[in-house]
Amino acid sequence: MCSKLYKYIFFLIVINLLFVGCCYNGIYSENGLCRRKINDYKLKNTSLENIDTLAVYKEKINFALNSITKEYVYFEKNEENTYPYVSYLKFYPNNKVGLFSIAKSDTLKLTREHFNPSKATMGYYFVEDNKIRIKFSIVFQCSHQVLREKGIINKDSITTIQSGHSGTIYVKRNVETEYLKNWKPDW
Repeated sequence: MCSKLYKYIFFLIVINLLFVGCCYNGIYSENGLCRRKINDYKLKNTSLENIDTLAVYKEKINFALNSITKEYVYFEKNEENTYPYVSYLKFYPNNKVGLFSIAKSDTLKLTREHFNPSKATMGYYFVEDNKIRIKFSIVFQCSHQVLREKGIINKDSITTIQSGHSGTIYVKRNVETEYLKNWKPDW
């Protein structure tokens, strides 16, 4: 009887080690977000006239391709939706971008601390004319991944597309510049 118990305990320990050993265990920000280095874009932004680094871009609409009808289905983020977070993109002058997920209940009373880069998903971007490329370093289902998006800048909005099947439209939102000034990304 005791032998079976030891085998069972040993089995549980091995299974636990397998699960823990497979998870991302690299560097994290002080707020618990992945900081695993990914390669920046080789080309540097020579002009930022299409991107406002003293504003944020708020997630407004998500869309996806319906595989049956081959038409895009749009889902607008508004106050009635039950999804509890709103995403904001913040672009920095040095090819870095942060993706902030802020509780919907806080979006009416944003503060400087909401845009602390250690609370953002880290990423890099490159702009050429009205086209933008973005990549984020994320941990998804216990493993590190690089999420790549291509997009188009249209005046005060950015439309990003992930692998041609889904995307997001972000709309420029001016917040107090004091909330965004003098932050330095920690990646």
